[in-house]
Amino acid sequence: MTNHIFISKSVFFPEHGILAIGDLHVGYEQSLIESGILIPERQVKEIIEDLQKIINEIKKRNYELKKIIFLGDIKHYFNYEWKEKFNFNKILDFLKDYVKDSDIVLIKGNHDKFDFAGKKMKNYYFNSGIMFFHGHMSYPQIFEERVETWVLGHLHPSISLADKSNIKYEKYKCFLTGKFKGKEIIIVPSFF
Repeated sequence: MTNHIFISKSVFFPEHGILAIGDLHVGYEQSLIESGILIPERQVKEIIEDLQKIINEIKKRNYELKKIIFLGDIKHYFNYEWKEKFNFNKILDFLKDYVKDSDIVLIKGNHDKFDFAGKKMKNYYFNSGIMFFHGHMSYPQIFEERVETWVLGHLHPSISLADKSNIKYEKYKCFLTGKFKGKEIIIVPSFF
């Protein structure tokens, strides 16, 4: 079993200094605005604030952050939208204060149809027994014997709670963990 810590909506692997972040869906807010729903544009600001809290917690626990992996669906639109790239670059600029650009890994999700933000996207990323991938596609490499743990997004796990009469109903993001085909599985909630 891989040593990991759930911090907010992310998972951190202290032995390796790896922080994995699920689906950002940068641009979702813009798609709502374009469909006529008037909401303030706060998504990028809130993502950066959440990331700052996570990084602060890692430092507070005296761990070193060495690598950040985005588990796909970084953008929301299926085609190209300039504002998504512009907004994600703001997030990358913020993160470059904490890790080198080469230590920010972008995994391709089903919403990510092309390389994004000037970085080559990967189908998966392997490090010390841990395979990181989005989860919308299967690759032979994820089943290799050297792979002990899968970390993926895509499924947006959550739990719903309601009172007995179903008057009050709440939905909360959660992590989903377990075993599958001899591998430890960690499914990360969406970050947006």
